[in-house]
Amino acid sequence: MASENSSQVLVGVSGHRPNRMFRGSEDPYSEENFLILKDFAVGCLEHLRQVWPVSSVYSGMALGVDQAFAAAALELGIPLVAVIPFLGQEMAWHAQDRKRYQALVEAAADRIVLSGVGYSPEKLRQRSRWIVDHTDLDLFVYDSSRFGGTAETWAYALSKGKHMYNFWVKWQDHWTAVLRNAELPTITQLPPLVQMPASGRASKPHFF
Repeated sequence: MASENSSQVLVGVSGHRPNRMFRGSEDPYSEENFLILKDFAVGCLEHLRQVWPVSSVYSGMALGVDQAFAAAALELGIPLVAVIPFLGQEMAWHAQDRKRYQALVEAAADRIVLSGVGYSPEKLRQRSRWIVDHTDLDLFVYDSSRFGGTAETWAYALSKGKHMYNFWVKWQDHWTAVLRNAELPTITQLPPLVQMPASGRASKPHFF
């Protein structure tokens, strides 16, 4: 397991789709909202690099948090590893989302395809677990829900004793400011670091 003093830290990302991230928006999947989330992700990664020697970001390339952090990594010059759950992941999306996906994948330093053509929930689950298993530190933008892919990934990472940060509260502050046309908050510190409880049991998720 890498530490803050390691020469390099591989960072995994997990979080919600746009419909969960942009509550109150008329069009959660708009390009404007994507750019808002991307700018938030840039702030997260910039501050993370002040604490951890980030060498690459691993993204599962889903719409929402995955792609926003992928784009943020590229903007900051951090190598992106695109972990693709199956060939044709983007085929059911709208044209602008497919175009963005293809641009991000092409710009990635490495592309890892875990399965052939054909969607299944299990392939998404395997993708998320693969990222947890192959990274040192995992970033989440995760609400308090107990169900869904992000909740499952959080529980899995916790069971593996991973270092984790959950940026949900900071995102809520950011999005609330956007909705109110207020000054955007600046990320001045990381959320609390989360690890496996001393009991060795992955109990209820922790939210910050």
